Amino acid sequence: MICPLCAARVETEATACPACEMDLRDYAQVHYQPDAQFNEALRRLRRGQYAEAGALLAAVRAARPQDAEALILWAQAAHARSDDAEAVRILLDALELAPTPEVEAHYAAALAGLEAGAGAPTAALVDLAGRLRADIVRFEAQLHVQVEAT
Repeated sequence: MICPLCAARVETEATACPACEMDLRDYAQVHYQPDAQFNEALRRLRRGQYAEAGALLAAVRAARPQDAEALILWAQAAHARSDDAEAVRILLDALELAPTPEVEAHYAAALAGLEAGAGAPTAALVDLAGRLRADIVRFEAQLHVQVEAT
């Protein structure tokens, strides 16, 4: 861990910074709280407490906005609650952070679940959203190629 006051390297178990003597107990608790919440969310998912797991993972997302793993787990909790619309929304955020084949597969599965449970108007909107997402990905790739060429 790094001391937030003087930037000295501090052992994880230390209660005070060896360089500036700052009390690190509260800082360490806040620093590691998202990890504890993530682990508790995993336990809640195993028990079938999907709403509680989702709330914990939303807190993790607030503390660590770049944590794609927490987003995927949060989407799985939403899917387990049969809330595929929320799962799709969460996975769109995950795709922005980590456009990996794993995230794309989770997104496609959530989108298929949403589409299967949707009526005709909603299914048409879901299809349109999927096509727009594909167009955006193609446009970003073209833009990246143009930027590299200049």
